[in-house]
Amino acid sequence: MSGEAPRGVARNAGLLVVAQAVSRLLGLVVLVAITRTFEVDTYGRFALAMTLVTVLSPLVDLGLDQHLTRSAAQAPASARALLSSAIGLRLAVAGAALPLALGVSWALGHAPQSRELLGWLWVINACAVLSGAWSAIFRARGRMDLELLATVLSKVITAGAALAMIVAGRSLVQVTIAQAAAAVAGTIAVAALGAATTGWPEWRGLRRDWGPLMHGALPFALTSVLVMLSMRVDTLLLAQLQGTRAVGFYNAGTNLLFGAMLLSQAIVTAVFPVLARMGRLDGEESRGLMRRSLTVSLVCSVPFAVVALLQHERVMTAVYGAEYAPGATALAVLMAALPVLFLTNLFGHLLGAVGQQRLVLRIAATNLLVNVVFNLLLIPALGPLGAAIATLATELCGLAALSLLLRSRASAIVAWGSVGRVALAALALGVALWLAAALPLAATLAIGGAAYATALFATGVVRAADLRALLPRGTAA
Repeated sequence: MSGEAPRGVARNAGLLVVAQAVSRLLGLVVLVAITRTFEVDTYGRFALAMTLVTVLSPLVDLGLDQHLTRSAAQAPASARALLSSAIGLRLAVAGAALPLALGVSWALGHAPQSRELLGWLWVINACAVLSGAWSAIFRARGRMDLELLATVLSKVITAGAALAMIVAGRSLVQVTIAQAAAAVAGTIAVAALGAATTGWPEWRGLRRDWGPLMHGALPFALTSVLVMLSMRVDTLLLAQLQGTRAVGFYNAGTNLLFGAMLLSQAIVTAVFPVLARMGRLDGEESRGLMRRSLTVSLVCSVPFAVVALLQHERVMTAVYGAEYAPGATALAVLMAALPVLFLTNLFGHLLGAVGQQRLVLRIAATNLLVNVVFNLLLIPALGPLGAAIATLATELCGLAALSLLLRSRASAIVAWGSVGRVALAALALGVALWLAAALPLAATLAIGGAAYATALFATGVVRAADLRALLPRGTAA
């Protein structure tokens, strides 16, 4: 197997991990500041508004990021025209969909403050979606260094504005308004960065070729809507059945879950354009790429699940405060679902990269229905814990379906020896956490992390060559 593709994927994935880690860390700092500054009910209203924005976000995104990356990777000369059309289409849809979002919030009986927060959060999300168009082109050209810079720059601006307003003692609405203004400034900065490489969008092309663009992106958009609904419908049902306080407890856990999922997104974002260029799943090079991606997904996700299983109460109270302790058990169950989520995300992107997105769409639609049924059965009796159990059960069903679909199109994509070695490393992590449980949480996690890393190297899951592959070309020995 050629070493160039895995090397490029490893380097690009490493850059994306850094970008997403910094972005998520700053976002988590803002969320922690909000939870510690405002009451649980107030945070619950904020989380409910944010959930509704997230659910409707694919209507603005339109699945264009993956379509742009795949199309620009296959036809680099079309990148600027594709970018221009995508930006124009997203601007139009973002403006048209805002009344829909506010109408849904009103129909669900959300408080006026939630609707006000929703409006400003919609602006923040629209800016992120517009910036995503440039990032998609960066990925197609293998310039994840520029995506790293764009992601970190935008997040530093918005997080800085939010924290400044919190320190100044402003209301949560005022904090969100400041974030929205900063998001606009961040998008302008990303556009300037993109102009240095791709050129400014062709303003006359903002309304050009929307039909073909939407046709190519539609399967990705519908899949994103269904996946997002499946991941967030629990919060909406929890609000209707148990109130915003239950939402506050539950979303404190999902914030950590989705933060960890950004590592998965970094992996699949790096793999997607490479596999799209290969155009097939059954080649030897593509199988090697998929096997390594699966192993890396497990390496990154399993430690979160083990830590949450053994230390969920300490983690929840350390991050959010003792007031959020009732959500600790739900956090443990949510994090148990993390390795499953990593694999379903990977398998869905592998299939989408070779034009099988419509089949993934059908599985996403089924998952949504299954999730709604589980939530309606479990939330009335168990509250946030029931919603977490529903998430785990739904994702296991989705993984089974995607695995069968992928197996029918490619063989031998699981390196079972590597999976077993990851399991041994996870066992070492669990033993270390148990032995160090009496120490302060930071020391417990440091000892566990050292044990896990040592086990990964000792068993050969991670090698020195893998670390050298993350370095820029020419710096590895």
